[in-house]
Amino acid sequence: MQAEILKEKAAGNVVEVRMHWKVQGISAVGIVERERKGVIKFRPVWDYSRPEDVGVNSRIDLVKEKFASVKDAYSLLRPGLWMAKVDLTAAYRSVPVAARFLEIVVFAAMLTAFFFFFRKDNVSVEKADAWNPRGHLVRADMSFPVLEEGARQVDIRVRHSKTIQAGERYHTVRAVEVPGSPICVVRALWRIGQLPNLGPDGPLFCTEDAKGRLKPLTHSVFVAVFRKLAARAGLDPAAYTGHSFRRGGATAAFRLQPPPAPSRGEPDRSWLKPEA
Repeated sequence: MQAEILKEKAAGNVVEVRMHWKVQGISAVGIVERERKGVIKFRPVWDYSRPEDVGVNSRIDLVKEKFASVKDAYSLLRPGLWMAKVDLTAAYRSVPVAARFLEIVVFAAMLTAFFFFFRKDNVSVEKADAWNPRGHLVRADMSFPVLEEGARQVDIRVRHSKTIQAGERYHTVRAVEVPGSPICVVRALWRIGQLPNLGPDGPLFCTEDAKGRLKPLTHSVFVAVFRKLAARAGLDPAAYTGHSFRRGGATAAFRLQPPPAPSRGEPDRSWLKPEA
């Protein structure tokens, strides 16, 4: 078992608990012997539901799911089709566990607002029925050019914003991928682009209602999820608003490298200053 733990640690799947971390639960760890084609192998088992009442799964809200039935598989058959079976070794490494739809969308919206200095009106709408494809971001406004070095970047075309100056009709903002970063905005937006059932003219950031229907991300949902995450991180959620990303991103950029004074005809960036 020790060898398996070391292997998982080397792959980055296991980290040591730091003294200042708040432990949220305990998981039982075991190992089972398995024989396949005359070869005995040992398989580690991580049971997040045990011990009861203190297991990791006891600390989270689980969405009940069920496997597809034989009847479901039969309904997919058509004349001329062939059936195949694929057995994946350590499938969880090649088939990631799906995060909740809302968390994926709001996380991408948060990173977009921070790194692009966007207002909350750029990533969400006051009410779902107030969304307008001519004034709000749609999926077609996002593209992913590939750089010569092989890294990806994301370009977002802003077609309507009160911060667009110097008579510009459109404004394109750009970010370059940061491999390995958990807060890479390029990777977060790439995941948004992979979500199904969203056409090119649909909202860039959207959520699901109780019936699974898609609707634009609203201010209330965006701020509510943000404050929930802030509280989870030990921060005072009342101290943050939807504009905290714009202010925080601008402050971080200023501290890294103050912008030069704008020349004639260039947009005025005098607002780019640290918070008091």
